[in-house]
Amino acid sequence: MDSPLGVALRPQLGCPQRDALGRGPETGGGGEGHAVERRVDEILNNLDNLGKCANRKNYEYSDTDVRKIFRTINNKVREVHSLFQEEPRIRKRFKLEGK
Repeated sequence: MDSPLGVALRPQLGCPQRDALGRGPETGGGGEGHAVERRVDEILNNLDNLGKCANRKNYEYSDTDVRKIFRTINNKVREVHSLFQEEPRIRKRFKLEGK
């Protein structure tokens, strides 16, 4: 599967897989529905840590550096957001014509 940016995506370890009906472990009552909450919390903590790098007493960045940092982060956020917006693709069965 390709991302909107044309980058081939690999299944990630630890990401709940969905069955043919689009159901993941979080809908089955298996107690794993909070994986996304843990991941979002981790991302928010990492952003808080990045914010600590803004202390001008300890770090020095050019405006170009700052733009590059946030352009990279924003591009990744848009890429991941688009994954949540796309309709799941259901693979059609291969079939020879007339058979």
